[in-house]
Amino acid sequence: MLISFEGYVEGYKNPPEVTYPREIQDNETIDNLVAYLKEDFNIDIKDINVNSLSQERCLKIQFELTKYYKTLSEINNKHLESQIFEVKNVLKTYLGYSDKKVDKIFNPEKSKIDWKKFCWLSYYLSFALFVMTTLIFLAGFATFMTMYIFKII
Repeated sequence: MLISFEGYVEGYKNPPEVTYPREIQDNETIDNLVAYLKEDFNIDIKDINVNSLSQERCLKIQFELTKYYKTLSEINNKHLESQIFEVKNVLKTYLGYSDKKVDKIFNPEKSKIDWKKFCWLSYYLSFALFVMTTLIFLAGFATFMTMYIFKII
């Protein structure tokens, strides 16, 4: 099992994007806070009719929602950090990875070569060379056929 785990981690050089909860300000609207809770934590809060509430009550609800979001963010970040620490610990302890290799796995350096641009450039270059080769072949063939036809006539 550890061998397949090692292969999985080693082969998984581009880890999925881990979304951290967003940094919210204290002046966010109630509607935005409700939407953020739904998007980031999948917590569905019924719509709050702000028009029927007093200004003081709206500020209190806004403060409580902000506090709730920040608490969930802290819990989520701590949980994520503990999971990362455990995986790093397994790699170091059981699989014998060095600290440098583990850091390289979890914090990959950006390549100096943009491979996507390189691939597209190679594609266009090969296409241009193919077209040029085809045109040269056709010109040679046309020249040969012209000389052949004139020799026959």
